[in-house]
Amino acid sequence: FFRSFQVYMMWRSTGIVLALVVSAIGSISNGVRRDQFTNLQQRLNDHSWTMGKSSLVGVGASTCSSVFSCADCNTAQVCRPTTKGTFVPVRNITCPASAPFCQYSTGTCGVLPDDSCGQTDNFICLADGHYPDANCSVYHVCEGLVAHKFECKITGETYNADSASCEAASGCAAFNCDGTGKKVASSLYPSYYAYCTNNAQLPLVIDRCTGINQLNATSQVCEPICQEEGAIQDVEDCTKYYKCSYLWINDSTKFMIRERLDCPTNTGFDPNNYICINLTQYPGCSPGVPVSQLHPLHKLEL
Repeated sequence: FFRSFQVYMMWRSTGIVLALVVSAIGSISNGVRRDQFTNLQQRLNDHSWTMGKSSLVGVGASTCSSVFSCADCNTAQVCRPTTKGTFVPVRNITCPASAPFCQYSTGTCGVLPDDSCGQTDNFICLADGHYPDANCSVYHVCEGLVAHKFECKITGETYNADSASCEAASGCAAFNCDGTGKKVASSLYPSYYAYCTNNAQLPLVIDRCTGINQLNATSQVCEPICQEEGAIQDVEDCTKYYKCSYLWINDSTKFMIRERLDCPTNTGFDPNNYICINLTQYPGCSPGVPVSQLHPLHKLEL
């Protein structure tokens, strides 16, 4: 009886250990812990990735976000704080062969890859958000100024910068670099532009104009572009707007002109109704305040 009891307890203990091992393995997918994977999905907020329409194929080098962080997938870094509330790198530490992967949550080396340790994304993040690539099936998501490279994985789908997702029949946007040291707008998404180094190479940097602004190929700066007569928002100042109107030269020749105008005192421009409204209806708006710092206005019932 005693021997049978020993065998039973050994079998039961083995079963518990196996269950724990299976549970631990089940919490890891492709070398990424599920809690880390879920946390990254929430941070990046990328619809195509969440829906399984794209794959995360690379992560760029990290900036110092804390005292202990990661420079890349295999390199930990120690940073020091500055008086401005930021961090600057002090020393990089290459992770050893016994623990080759840097853990982004702790800045220490471990045995499992953190988030994604595939290709290195060399995309230069100038601001957080979604950005198209010169390859129309690839896009980048910048979070904390760290680039995350995604690739649309369903045949026939390409990246649509307007919806920030992989879609069928969305066309293939291009940046036609035709000069060195020149900005070129996307062929499909004019608010995005690339800085070209020379005719033969891919764009050095891809960036986006703020708000409704688009790249003016002549002035090489982001400006509001008049598409039709009317009023458009000035994203740099909530109390100003642009008036777009035609200047007729003769019966058959006309040019679109743009005037920057001020709303009356104590009012701001409402882009939904194309009128200037009292600042009491536009919380936070005052002369010189950019629209990006304000909450979007709801459409008013006039």
